[in-house]
Amino acid sequence: MDQLAVLRHYVATLGYRGSQALDAAPDYFARFNAGRGVRSPVELLSHTTVVLDYARSRLVGDERECREVGTWEAETERFYLTLERLDEALLRGAEQADDHTMRQMIQGPLADAMTHIGQLTMLRRLAGAPVPKGGFVEADVRAGRLRYPVPEGEA
Repeated sequence: MDQLAVLRHYVATLGYRGSQALDAAPDYFARFNAGRGVRSPVELLSHTTVVLDYARSRLVGDERECREVGTWEAETERFYLTLERLDEALLRGAEQADDHTMRQMIQGPLADAMTHIGQLTMLRRLAGAPVPKGGFVEADVRAGRLRYPVPEGEA
C-alpha cells in the first residue's frame, strides 16, 4: 500500500470514528461542561476542524479558514466538508509533497484530530450519552468515503 493510500484511509477513518462520536448526540451534548477549563464538545469539534484544515493548507499551500464556533449542526457539517477537502487535497497535491511532509501530516494534525475525536467520545460517556459499541477493526472504512451513518439499532 502506498503512502497516499494510507493517508487517505486514515482520513476516512477519521470520518468513521468522527461519525461515531457525532451522530445521534443528544441536544445538550454540544455545550456539555466537563469542568476545569475543558473545551465543550462544540468547541472541541470546531478546533478539530481547524486542525484538519491546517493539514489541508499544508498540502495545497493556501490560507486556512478562521471562523467563530458555530452550532453543533454547523460544526458537524464543517467537520465533514473539511475532511472532504483534505481528501481532495491529498489526491491533487500528494505528488508534490515529499515523504517528510507526509510523515508530518500523520504525526501532527492527523494524530491530533484522532486524539480530539477520542476526547469527544469520552465526553459523550461523561455526558451520559456513550457512543454505542462497535467493531472498529471490521468496519467498512474506505478511502474517499468520509461520512458514515450510525447503523440502525445502534444509536
